[in-house]
Amino acid sequence: MRLDESETRTRSPTLNFTSHFYIVVFLTQLIGGSFMFANRYVPFGLLLLGPVLVNILSFHTFMAPGQISLALVATVLWFIVFFQVRNAFSGVFVRSVASTV
Repeated sequence: MRLDESETRTRSPTLNFTSHFYIVVFLTQLIGGSFMFANRYVPFGLLLLGPVLVNILSFHTFMAPGQISLALVATVLWFIVFFQVRNAFSGVFVRSVASTV
């Protein structure tokens, strides 16, 4: 069924564009932020929020460089918290894993 132009003007803009990807990103931000706010599982919260922060920085770097200030503030805050719990990530930066065979 094809909608004519008059029907598309009266429809809600949210009906024209829906993406379930935004739900996943929102839930990732909500869960990661909740872990950090509650001061429980802070390394896991950082792990969840890291890729979201990379997306935010990439968007502002390449598409909206004039509005990058808040993205940089969020990145600095992420690194401040990261350095406080960096011992939890020590196993990630290991060059090779010991063989248990």
